[in-house]
Amino acid sequence: RMVWVAWLSAPLLALLLALGAAAWRERRRAEAHHRRLYGDEPHARWWPWLYSMPAVLHHSGDLYEYFRELAARYGYRTHLMRLPGGLAFHHTADVRNVAHVLGDAFDRYEKGAEFRQQFHVFLGDGIFNADGAQWLRTRKLAARLFTRAHLVAMLDVFADHGARLVRLLRARADDVVDVQDAFSRLTLTAFSEIGFGVSVDALQGLGSDSQPPFARAMDAATLHMEHRFSNPFWRRMPFLAAERALLSACDTIDRFAYDVIDA
Repeated sequence: RMVWVAWLSAPLLALLLALGAAAWRERRRAEAHHRRLYGDEPHARWWPWLYSMPAVLHHSGDLYEYFRELAARYGYRTHLMRLPGGLAFHHTADVRNVAHVLGDAFDRYEKGAEFRQQFHVFLGDGIFNADGAQWLRTRKLAARLFTRAHLVAMLDVFADHGARLVRLLRARADDVVDVQDAFSRLTLTAFSEIGFGVSVDALQGLGSDSQPPFARAMDAATLHMEHRFSNPFWRRMPFLAAERALLSACDTIDRFAYDVIDA
């Protein structure tokens, strides 16, 4: 029996040592690659081959709070988070960087092909998922909405629905109300009327899980899109519950849009 144990232990020990050596080499390679591309920019903890994936999965329920903690940990400097598949995310809490990316050098920063592919099922080729010349074209089209007359009309729509929300909240003065949900419903109700000429009336059922199908689909699509960022292999996993739910929600959104077009 001892001979068998020794015979099995030697290959297992060799395998563990080989894996340990490979992991050490991978970490050294990743660190050298990071220094070559990003200098001394700090980064979240890396695991061999998995990079920051374990932390992202662990914090999937509070991802933005985790990002805030990372920013505080690194003195609110720009820091890097890497995922398998060559994905790299730069997180910044520096207002100068935000001004540089969104204003001073806007043309130099694109969403990129990976981002556009991930969001295409939800956003298509619209302004929120476009780059370069295509973005300029969609921006020119959208700019027609922001004339003085249109802005006044938008304010009237928001004022009307905002007054209704106030009445609904006053009627529930003794109840606990999710304010984020209330404002989300207000925004969707007002913007659907402004953008489509049709109100989905998401304020109906405030304080409950009841929502119109379009509102439920928008919430579901937004939620499940996040899973693609934490799973670089989503293209090969259409069987995942999150992928099926995303496609179902986008189908509901498409049907609503085509009904508005055909009306």
